[in-house]
Amino acid sequence: MHLMMTSNAIRAALREVHRALIAVARADYERENGAIEGPAQLLRLLTDDPFFEWLRPLSRLIVDLDQRNDVPRPAVEALLRPGSAFGQRYTAALQADPHVAGSHARLRGALQRLEMN
Repeated sequence: MHLMMTSNAIRAALREVHRALIAVARADYERENGAIEGPAQLLRLLTDDPFFEWLRPLSRLIVDLDQRNDVPRPAVEALLRPGSAFGQRYTAALQADPHVAGSHARLRGALQRLEMN
């Protein structure tokens, strides 16, 4: 039961990280390209536009985790490493945006609780 709660906390923290990163990427996109005209356009951009390609590994991980009962910590850790395109952008967002940093801290806490179980 406790492991399930921890897995749910990791899923929730990943979604929070995802939302914060989308907000950062959206602001960057809008500075370069003008305003996004609502949620439908944002969804289309997130799934199809090369500008948002770097976010897709996190989106795929969240979908994958939603289909599983467990959370494979190595998969989460691998995504967060700075060596990948995602990891480089993630690290930059961590340093620049307090919402990303806060959600990252909650994710790290949930991962540590998983390690203790």
